[in-house]
Amino acid sequence: MDRIRSLTSRYLQATLTTLLSLATPFVQADEIDPLYAKFLEANLSQDHVACSYMTTHSSKESGERVEKFSPETLWQLVTVDGLQPTKRELADYAEDADERSRRRNYPTDLEFLKMVVADTVRVVQENDETIEFVFLPEMGDEIPDRMEEKMTGILIVTKDGFRPLRFSISLTEPASPIRGVKMRKLEQETTFTSDRATGVSLTKSMSFEAAGRAFFVTKIDQNEHIEFSDFDCKVVAAQTAGP
Repeated sequence: MDRIRSLTSRYLQATLTTLLSLATPFVQADEIDPLYAKFLEANLSQDHVACSYMTTHSSKESGERVEKFSPETLWQLVTVDGLQPTKRELADYAEDADERSRRRNYPTDLEFLKMVVADTVRVVQENDETIEFVFLPEMGDEIPDRMEEKMTGILIVTKDGFRPLRFSISLTEPASPIRGVKMRKLEQETTFTSDRATGVSLTKSMSFEAAGRAFFVTKIDQNEHIEFSDFDCKVVAAQTAGP
């Protein structure tokens, strides 16, 4: 039972991240909302900027872990549950270097746009400061149970500059992302801030929550949260089109 719970937990933790690689990149179709088209135009690739930063990762299963990243030294483990890491924790951390290398661009990453089906975007609320869009998520052909029809997405951006403030996707009804797993709750939310020095949008926080059952007996109850802080960003190359 513990092995089933562990495997299911690991899969769900990665599900919404790997969906980005399965999704079809967005295209600027003629039918898309004009305000969303302006948002896309204002948010080009941000790979011309490199940042140092801290992350605080907390979850029910693994407690709290603080890490530091810089382009020069890469990842460093700072604290585990508020304490200096032990030699064993540092050794285990070193073994996961390849996995951490894939997280390098998170704060400046705009890959979440690949999960937006562009011609389903519509404005639901607009005021002097923000615009709120809703959309159907692009889940990719690898995800069964017609998941995209059972999920909804929300994107809130600034009216001045069309910068992202909040992006979220969530289930609207129970669904099965993999065989044998029935989810009644599956949510991911990302919030953003802006870097004054470079003008790019940066990830401020990421959260993931899942609840359901696996193989009819194993309860799924996950809650993960990552806070990004202490940004130090610099322009390192010419800006390119994207994402």
